[in-house]
Order: sequence, then C-alpha cells, then structure tokens
Amino acid sequence: DRVMLDGEPFSLKVVAALLNAGHFQKIKIFDPHSEVTTALIERSYAISNHSFVKDALSAYLSQHPGEPYCLVSPDAGALKKIHQLANALQVNHVVECMKERDLKTGHLTNFKTTVEKLDGLTCFIVDDICDGGGTFAGTARMLKEKGAAKVVLIVSHGIFSKGTHIEQVDGIYTTNSFRQLEGMQSFDVLTYLC
Repeated sequence: DRVMLDGEPFSLKVVAALLNAGHFQKIKIFDPHSEVTTALIERSYAISNHSFVKDALSAYLSQHPGEPYCLVSPDAGALKKIHQLANALQVNHVVECMKERDLKTGHLTNFKTTVEKLDGLTCFIVDDICDGGGTFAGTARMLKEKGAAKVVLIVSHGIFSKGTHIEQVDGIYTTNSFRQLEGMQSFDVLTYLC
C-alpha cells in the first residue's frame, strides 16, 4: 500500500486503476492492509476481520476450554486494528510487539514487546496477511522467551510463500482468500463478504 524503496512501483495504485476502470457499483475488501486501499479503490469498503477472528478463537477455545489467552499485535502497523478487535470481542489482554526491518534486504531484527511476562498464556497473533512468515516466527520466538505456553497465528490472507511451517508457531487459522491450504484450519472468505 506504499512505495518502500525508490524506484519501486506503487502496485496498489496500478491495481486500483484496473478496478476503477471496471466502474463496479461496489467493491468489498476483506481486511485490507490499510485505509489506503479503500481510499484508492472507488466505491469500495472494508470488511473487518472481527467475525473471522471470533470464529477462529471459538474453534481453538472449543478444543482448549478455559485456556488463558491474549491477542497480540505483531507490529506497529497492526496496533490500531488489534485494539479495535479487542474492544469488539471484549478481550481485555492485548500485547503490543515491535520489530525492525531492513527495507533493502527484508531482514527482520530486534523483536520486542511491552510486556515482561506471559507465563502460561496462549498468544494469538492477529494480522491481515502472512507471506513468508518471518514476522511471525520472530514474534513467536520472543513471546515464548517471555513465557507464552503457545503461539497461534490468525491471519486473514495466507500466502505462505515459504510454506505453512512457521518456527515457534503452534497453530494457524486463515481464510481461503488466497488459496485453499491442506492440513490447516481454513475458513471460507465468502462467509465474511456476504
């Protein structure tokens, strides 16, 4: 949703121009990466991830009743959305995480959180998209160092370009917005668009 390095194309602007040329009456966008998406695509509106995350939490907690948990924002970009989600789902415990990314190499370092101890908690990292999973592997490792019992990823759009095994992540919930994945709890994205 932005140009990261000089010389890169603004890909979202190109896709938005193609969609806008179709003159659709309305375009629903499930859990867009940012408000830039709906600003560029005419007659579009965002569908939040709240119902999907509620379904994913219910699926997990039905198998693990009474397990204490928290919601985790993996980085600053997800922070506003995680607080809106926690409010909507009436979840009191939110953990904020940070990382640093080298924009030229993509290398991730310096994973941190604002919380000192997570003893025995199941941490649900919630985000809009997973490509290679590096953010989540680093975040999960750091959360377990703080005492998290389990780390579960809930991601609206699962690309999983490096596979679905993400180091230190104990479970993954996603939708089929990108593709259907075998051996993973996947929800039908059309359920949330209707």
